[in-house]
Amino acid sequence: DAVVSTIPLPSTLNPQPSVEVDAVVSTIGFPLVGGPAGSMEGARQADLAKQILMAKNVPYFVAAPLLIQDVKSWHQNGIGGLQSVVLYSLPELDGAIDAIPLGGLCCGDKEFCNSQRDLKNCAMGAGEIRLVKERLNRLTERIHKWTSLRAKSEAERKVAVVLYGYPPGIGATGTAALLNVPKSLVQLLKRMKSEGYDVGEVPEDEEDLLRMCREADEVADTGRAYRNEDYKDKGGGTVTVSRLREWMGKSDTERVSGN
Repeated sequence: DAVVSTIPLPSTLNPQPSVEVDAVVSTIGFPLVGGPAGSMEGARQADLAKQILMAKNVPYFVAAPLLIQDVKSWHQNGIGGLQSVVLYSLPELDGAIDAIPLGGLCCGDKEFCNSQRDLKNCAMGAGEIRLVKERLNRLTERIHKWTSLRAKSEAERKVAVVLYGYPPGIGATGTAALLNVPKSLVQLLKRMKSEGYDVGEVPEDEEDLLRMCREADEVADTGRAYRNEDYKDKGGGTVTVSRLREWMGKSDTERVSGN
């Protein structure tokens, strides 16, 4: 069984006299407590940041402009390697979720910039950073969805568990080197059920659970699920190739197509 521990909160972090908020949003790119943007050393105080987030017990979001990547390369190739570390990886280590880029550097390509509503007449030479209105709308939508989810009871929430299963069709579902994935999954579902989530009947034997997963996969089969009316009626669905390409972006689509 999982062991749950807590960190005693200092009296200065007592949530009772503080202002109640539904979420915390940082748009400056700095760690929650101390240290320059992108820092993992120096004045960064991870333990204090953890205590603050535990005391508030609300979602913490980081949403900032891209400071080392221009908007054109972002549009064409997605978030670059180093920029992804600064925007996604480091904030997640700080306790943030669902990081969203709000804009980026102008690229100097006048034709491209003038074709974008929020980038018209930008001047790369001045190091100009532009916010993109669509990204601000995306941020507010995500915050609304996260806070709405917290307001729902556990039984109303929908949770997806992703199991490894590659290559498909050869019994690789739920396998991992040196790990007992089926047993862990059974324990996870039991814990969720004890906390009020509607997970149905959880089998005691982990092999029975894997068998259920395989049978469900054969019936739903992501690539042919549209043929299964019962699957669709229960909320299942598929993603078309064209929609998947829109989500992936140009660079990832080309990379996958080349394999």
